[in-house]
Formats: sequence, C-alpha cells, structure tokens
Amino acid sequence: GLFHEALCALVEEEGVDMVLGIYVVPYAIAGELKAAGLGWELLVGRPEEARRRSPGKPLVLCSLGNEEFVQGLQELAGEGTPVFPSPERAARALAALHRYASFRERRGVQDS
Repeated sequence: GLFHEALCALVEEEGVDMVLGIYVVPYAIAGELKAAGLGWELLVGRPEEARRRSPGKPLVLCSLGNEEFVQGLQELAGEGTPVFPSPERAARALAALHRYASFRERRGVQDS
C-alpha cells in the first residue's frame, strides 16, 4: 500500500535522519478487517522491510488505534522497531535518541 511505499522511501532518503511512521486506522475499518479474517498487513504492509532497507536509521512507529492494532503493528514491525500507542511518546523517544547521539558526538565517541 501507499503507507508502506512512503515508509520505505523515507528510510532510504539520505536527507532524512530519522523516521516516525504514524498509522491512523478508523476503528470501524479495523473491525471489518478482523471480521473478514484479514490481517493488519493489508493496511500497513511490512514495516520490517523498511527496517531492513536502512538498518542504521532510527525508525519508530505509532498507531492511533486500539490496543489490538498496536500489538498487530508491533508484530509486523519486528523486534528492531518500537511501536508506541501515541505520537507524543514516539516523538519523545526520537528526541531522546537525538540527544544521546549529540552527546556521543560532543564526546567524540565513534560507532563501532
């Protein structure tokens, strides 16, 4: 789907330092998918593919949906990509990562 294509394009873009993917799925649509026996992948694609395309770039996801959708998104994202239940928490995580990277840079610490 389009979200998957956009996510992959962002992680591959050299001018983008980190990516925050926000999934907004109306509860009614999520319910219809579940009732039809279809998985979340139909809506979100495979976020772990975006992670594989650029493993060193920070990528976090969040969902403005019910807890079941957040859990389903985490399963699709895999262990290397955190999924948060709100954009605020996801943005705070990226901000903390940026502060840590800046601290390491000021100290002259090199990635191994």
